[in-house]
Amino acid sequence: KSLESKPTSLRAFVQFDSQFTQKVNDIFVTLSWNQPEFTEILQGYTVQCFFIEDLKEIQTCDDKNITTTKLEHTVHNLSSNTTYYFRVRAHTKIVAGPYTDLINVSTTHQNPIPKLLFTSSKGIRILDVDSNITYCVTSELVRYVAYSIQEHRIYWLTERDLMTLKINENNFTKIASFDNYSYNPCIENNFTKIVSFDNHPYNLCIDWIARNLYFTYAESPSYIVKFDLAMWENGIIKFDKIFESKVYYDYLNVSPSMGILYYVSYNSNTEYRMMKYHLNGKIEQIVEINVCLYNYINYINFPMSNMIIDNMNNEELLIYWLNEDYIFVTDINISMCNTILHKKYPSNNIFKSMAIDKTYIYISASDNSSQFILYVLKKKYAGLKSINADDHVEKIIISSDKNMIHKIYAFDKSLQPYPLIRCLTPYEKVYNFENVNATANSIIINLPEPVVKSGCKKYNLPTTIYTISVSCLDNNLNKSEKFNVLTAERYYEIQNLTPFTEYNLKFTISNFYFDQLSINPLDSNVIRIKTNWGKLNAPENISGLGLTPTIAVVHWMPPKKVNCVAVTYEVHWKSVTLMNETQQRDKQFINMPKCMVDGRFFTKINLSLSVQDYLIYVRVYPINISDFYNESLNEIVHIFSEPNNITSSEVDINSMNISWISNINLTIFFTLEYKDIAAKKWQKMNYIKMNYINYNNEVIYHVENLKSGTSYKFRLILSYIEYEETFIWPADERFIFSTRG
Repeated sequence: KSLESKPTSLRAFVQFDSQFTQKVNDIFVTLSWNQPEFTEILQGYTVQCFFIEDLKEIQTCDDKNITTTKLEHTVHNLSSNTTYYFRVRAHTKIVAGPYTDLINVSTTHQNPIPKLLFTSSKGIRILDVDSNITYCVTSELVRYVAYSIQEHRIYWLTERDLMTLKINENNFTKIASFDNYSYNPCIENNFTKIVSFDNHPYNLCIDWIARNLYFTYAESPSYIVKFDLAMWENGIIKFDKIFESKVYYDYLNVSPSMGILYYVSYNSNTEYRMMKYHLNGKIEQIVEINVCLYNYINYINFPMSNMIIDNMNNEELLIYWLNEDYIFVTDINISMCNTILHKKYPSNNIFKSMAIDKTYIYISASDNSSQFILYVLKKKYAGLKSINADDHVEKIIISSDKNMIHKIYAFDKSLQPYPLIRCLTPYEKVYNFENVNATANSIIINLPEPVVKSGCKKYNLPTTIYTISVSCLDNNLNKSEKFNVLTAERYYEIQNLTPFTEYNLKFTISNFYFDQLSINPLDSNVIRIKTNWGKLNAPENISGLGLTPTIAVVHWMPPKKVNCVAVTYEVHWKSVTLMNETQQRDKQFINMPKCMVDGRFFTKINLSLSVQDYLIYVRVYPINISDFYNESLNEIVHIFSEPNNITSSEVDINSMNISWISNINLTIFFTLEYKDIAAKKWQKMNYIKMNYINYNNEVIYHVENLKSGTSYKFRLILSYIEYEETFIWPADERFIFSTRG
């Protein structure tokens, strides 16, 4: 059985894949068609494509088979400036139908698939105008939208927030048609809140080359704000108020190719004026409104609702204007004006929003029944000298429910052209510090302004990111301590440095396109500079622990940012109470303190007197420069009291009892030693007798085989819980007992 029907409405779209440059990485054609008019069960489609060389057909598709679920096919890696021919046919499991008529398309110029991004009461959607398929981006209520299509990122304003989302086709929700999307809710993506505002922001637009967002803020006065995306990506939220006025702003638009921000301001009498703001020179210029346009733009009941600058016209820049009844076109200086379309009465349609791409003008309109209509007009019929444009308008109904469309935006790479690749980065040379000054705790630097390459525009360079590398020699570990700081400011103060320390400084220059184009940052030379005299930061987190009655350990955290200067520590202590009407005080010098795993330093101190409580603090200063010292806060350290006295009893001519009351909560081991005061060697007494009658932990030693009439010196060898060494007490000769003679 033969198939008589063939696919209908075969059409082709040409697109160039290029990234931030005029170099084309891929030329591809997307074919689309409609189903054939027959009822047989289809198995698929066959696509045939070729070009002609030396009077021969060179096949490029090899009869590519396409499933019935798709009514399109994309052919990649085509040659430039070449005419290609395409046709398609349908087939069942048994037979194939006839091919469509051949269509031809040239790859000299782009002709992309028309897509519109629009905001509605249901959020952000992207409409494929050719297939009438809608993709859901987010269901959040949105007021204004801007995008960088090359970076695959959308920005939008809500009532109070600036939001963003990284987009690709994989995180879109495909909807069969616009009318059905209320029944197919968005799969919400992970969008990011950039910043919140106190008042309502308006009129968002983007300079996609220099990567700045612009919007207006309606306060008294009103002002225009620039938001730097490069600084935000590096963790810095910065808004620059570039212009203030007592009047209100509307219809904000930027032309990166010309380096001009255009805006229309109006006062309470709805009197409008066009303004230019030059992005590099910050010069405001008033542009007088042409009389043709003035009669409509000032009409109070029908104010202008949209203004778009056409950056894609190679011959001249044009501005398109829209109000509820009219569409106008003017030159960039508004010296020439032409009415393109006007609403024909008694029509109920109201023009709502407008968008342009490389080929078409799109106008959204609505009527009293909430039916939303898309008017499509080729731009070649919308010039300054065009007439009868309404004869060439195509009408598409895109919604017939209550889903209010607010604004539409053309969504196409060709709308956002980039300059030559060489103009996206500065002139390559060795840049150096312009001025460097030091204080005790900081270094103040002036960084150079990047040089624009010959034939390029300064306003096309995105914000320069300076990565400043700071290093110094670690005197304790004999290695270099390094850290980096990022800034977009040419004047920068490196803070929290150490006084009297020599630092090595260098910086690199880069911007957003260095990474995108795999270009290495530009390096400066290394310079050395020493900070001035000054006090170091004080040691912190002082703590002390009594180990024995005369030994304590002191812990402290070293001062911040002190690794690169050789320092001396002094541990000072003084008694809390007076001894013999005098406050006991002393100190200990530490040049190389020991370090714990957690970074704390520690040292042991020997106390001259056994006092219950001491005030302890740590002093620090550069080595041999004790005048520039700094001190920690005082810390009270509780010290163990001395052991109880050793006593003798039942003294005989060659024996005696020695007793001592121990503190078993502090000591884990003790031994009695004794010796003839004339001898050098000590003897241990291991046998003990515990007195359990009085429950006072009394230890009794019975010492035998002593010489008669001889004096003996006694001491204790103690082990304390927190002290790893043995403690000998007392150090003096206070416990000397004699046998009977």
